[in-house]
Amino acid sequence: MKMKVLKNEGNYVEIEIDEDMGLLNLLVDKIWKEPGVVSCSVVKRHPYMEKPLLTVEAKNPKGVILNALKKISKEITDFEKAF
Repeated sequence: MKMKVLKNEGNYVEIEIDEDMGLLNLLVDKIWKEPGVVSCSVVKRHPYMEKPLLTVEAKNPKGVILNALKKISKEITDFEKAF
């Protein structure tokens, strides 16, 4: 997954991510469940031209993103073990 941090200003980050919307929608869903999140969204202005943009405003945006990713990883591991 390629990504580029466009803004990292205190409680706000914008990250351009070269990934499909399915994974990013899952990530946004998990981020919203983290404490201290003020806003979180993923935007793709044009389906063929632009990469999706993840925006997070929180007390600790990097921390909530990392926690959400860890939870997704754990769910995948649990799912694999079920099979």
